[in-house]
Amino acid sequence: MKKAIAHLTEEVIEQAFTGTNFGRTDFDVILADTVLKRAAGYHSGGTATAITIRLGLLGEKTKKPTKAGHEWALEVFYSRRKRMEAKG
Repeated sequence: MKKAIAHLTEEVIEQAFTGTNFGRTDFDVILADTVLKRAAGYHSGGTATAITIRLGLLGEKTKKPTKAGHEWALEVFYSRRKRMEAKG
């Protein structure tokens, strides 16, 4: 995994979402989706945005993706898929 997102283990992500109810549990996708929405200039929900900022994927003041945010979105939507396809 890339350096900027090495701190984002399953445990860290689960803990960040403790006490929330998004109606689903694919928290990695929720984070990546929030990053991409903000990158495109769209609004994302307040709770998802706050968690994404707390995890360092969005800048606190700008609410725009950080390097880690870009890496996370790429990891979730591209790199993982490529690795799974390579496995067969």
